[in-house]
Amino acid sequence: MTTSPITELLEKLDRSAYGPLLRDPTRRRQAIYDGLAGSADPIAREIGEQLRDGRLRPSDLLRSPEYRSFLDRGAAALRLLDLDALARWADASSPASPRDGGSGPDAAGKRLP
Repeated sequence: MTTSPITELLEKLDRSAYGPLLRDPTRRRQAIYDGLAGSADPIAREIGEQLRDGRLRPSDLLRSPEYRSFLDRGAAALRLLDLDALARWADASSPASPRDGGSGPDAAGKRLP
């Protein structure tokens, strides 16, 4: 039986420097909240700060039209994500560590800041 491309990608990510972070729900959630809180986008920053500080729960995002619009834009961007580029990045011999502030490729396969 062959594995799907997404399964292969997830396995590669699991073996990357991001593996420990991705496997730990608390660390993963904190990294997401911190990333949002450090964003240049004011809505992302507001959401991240509130999630990080416990003033907002993820389910609360659906109650605000502005936050829901933000989520919709994010979902649209994810549909454009180049999974092949992400897999190549995960395969790289020395990927940027999440602890060093590195990130994966964007939808065009370029490295994100």
